[in-house]
Amino acid sequence: MKDTKRKGFDGDLKACELLELLQYDCRVENPERRESDVHCWPIVRLFRRCQDRDGKFMVETTAWEGEKKGG
Repeated sequence: MKDTKRKGFDGDLKACELLELLQYDCRVENPERRESDVHCWPIVRLFRRCQDRDGKFMVETTAWEGEKKGG
């Protein structure tokens, strides 16, 4: 298992604030047609916001980390 510490950061990344960003990946079904349908799919990105001796930093993390257990 990889170490969850960054150089100069002695804390636990899991103790840092978890933030979520929702983006969309959109595709035009038939780009050659002006009235073509556009389909979009959500992409969830998760980040940890931490504080170390050099200030605040953010680290992108994995989607499974944001899943709720038992629900």
